[in-house]
Amino acid sequence: MAIFKKKIDKMHLQQLTSDIAHELRTPLTNLQGYLEAIIDGVWEADNERIQECYVEVIRLNKIVDELQELSLLEDFDFILHKEKFDFRELCLSVIRSFELASQEKNISIKLFVKSDTAILADYNRLKQVLINLLSNAIKYSYENGIVIVNYYVKKGNYIIEVNDNGIGIPKEDLPFIFERFYRTDKSRSKKTGGTGIGLAITKAIVENHNGSISARSSDKLGTSFVIKLPRG
Repeated sequence: MAIFKKKIDKMHLQQLTSDIAHELRTPLTNLQGYLEAIIDGVWEADNERIQECYVEVIRLNKIVDELQELSLLEDFDFILHKEKFDFRELCLSVIRSFELASQEKNISIKLFVKSDTAILADYNRLKQVLINLLSNAIKYSYENGIVIVNYYVKKGNYIIEVNDNGIGIPKEDLPFIFERFYRTDKSRSKKTGGTGIGLAITKAIVENHNGSISARSSDKLGTSFVIKLPRG
């Protein structure tokens, strides 16, 4: 059994290494090509070309930062800092941070959380979860769309839902969306700047709270993420 587990762990490490190499290869190749063109005199080193190099460097840094974050969250020694706080106030804070992004697409964000709704969780980590989910909801919503954040208590669990009426997730992709680097549409992800790590981080945070996260979606009709966190 131990030998079998070692084989599984080795296969997982090999796949992870391959995924990371694949993810880093594109921005590195782009950056190399841009710099070679400048060195060879094909491109002039003007502000536009330097900006293109800068964008690729930012992309690389984002990938590395999110990988470090995911590694931290998956560490057995990771400790949450739980406290009781007003969940509605947290939601309002996150929604305010997306005010410009939602206005650009005329997206309405509806909040169905009562005032003075106390929740026991790690404030900063739960805020990170909401930021990730709202960011995706806005990115993949149509113009004039609606994003709904809902909260209620059911069977001893806090239930948090983030719903949108956007482009949705194809049925064949749905089982894999929480895997690191998985993207349903690579061209769309490049356009929006996604790394394919955000939902893996979201899942890790929720599971560190002994909770669970799931998704329901219909292609071109929208997506709903449902988080269950124990009240204890």
